[in-house]
Amino acid sequence: MVQGDGRADVARHARLTEPGSPPPPDAAAATADLREAAPADPAAAESWAAGWARARLTAKGKKNFKEADRIRDLLKAAGWEVRDNRDGTVEVRKL
Repeated sequence: MVQGDGRADVARHARLTEPGSPPPPDAAAATADLREAAPADPAAAESWAAGWARARLTAKGKKNFKEADRIRDLLKAAGWEVRDNRDGTVEVRKL
């Protein structure tokens, strides 16, 4: 879901995979289909960005901060901003 200001709402997924908690069982399967390049279709690109945001949270949960930073850079290069909120949720916004 994209909010009116262009942010993709991944808060539900963020609460499932807060740092320190185990990732959901399907986390590996969800990221296995992700490609490094964003799709051209805006709806597909939003889903792509949300998928990478979930993968980033999983990496942070496993304390793999190098991978989490790589994913943040990947999203930024594709024109997406990732914001970690204090409540454990994540916002993904098209720049």
